[in-house]
Amino acid sequence: QEGTTQVQRKRHKMIKLKYIAAISLCGLIWFSLFRTVDEPLPVKEKLHVAGFNSCPFFQRASKMAEQSHEEFPDIFGAPMILGFASRPEYQNWLKNDRPSGLNGGDRHTSSPFVYRDEVEFVGGCDSLFAWLKNKIPESKTIKEFSRFYQ
Repeated sequence: QEGTTQVQRKRHKMIKLKYIAAISLCGLIWFSLFRTVDEPLPVKEKLHVAGFNSCPFFQRASKMAEQSHEEFPDIFGAPMILGFASRPEYQNWLKNDRPSGLNGGDRHTSSPFVYRDEVEFVGGCDSLFAWLKNKIPESKTIKEFSRFYQ
């Protein structure tokens, strides 16, 4: 009879362990289901830089956007660089085709025209530097381009 009791205890212990494992697995599945609903996947920020190709400020802003992406690919997606062959072509784009609804963007007249994700107008070259300095202050990009802003 003592052997039977010992077998029953082992069986009871195994059932208890399986029950705990099943509850733990259900909790993990439940948590992961709600975690994906409550926490959206991180979206990389995408910078857009438009200007005319011979403009040194357009060239600098384009390099800052590209280097930010290279240095922080988890934060910044590949930038969209839109270079125009001439200043009049760029001015025509500003007049007719620039993104609308960007706060402050409708008054911008110089090169470059920088915005983020088609939701936020950043400004020109100097404004892009300040925006990046706020986002990634200790970056190589900021250290390299800070020589222009001393």
